[in-house]
Amino acid sequence: MRRYNYSVADLADLLTGNPDYRYRDLKSKLIKPAIEQINDRTDIKISFKENKQGKKVTSLVFWVEEEPALDEKEAFAECNAYEFDYASAV
Repeated sequence: MRRYNYSVADLADLLTGNPDYRYRDLKSKLIKPAIEQINDRTDIKISFKENKQGKKVTSLVFWVEEEPALDEKEAFAECNAYEFDYASAV
């Protein structure tokens, strides 16, 4: 698992080219849809947490996890003499 921490201004600048982009729009139009698509369509799982000072979000922490591929699961099962089939992998 990897962890990434970005200030809101740095993240807005990276995604839009404008460090003053409103966080509410950044989250609803860019961050959440991108995370949902990545989580739904890949073996990568992303989650995030908002860090706040008072009520204002100042930075975001992203956690990125990757599920092992099916062939990696099969190799692990074979190496450890486990019974393996697709249903048990899921």
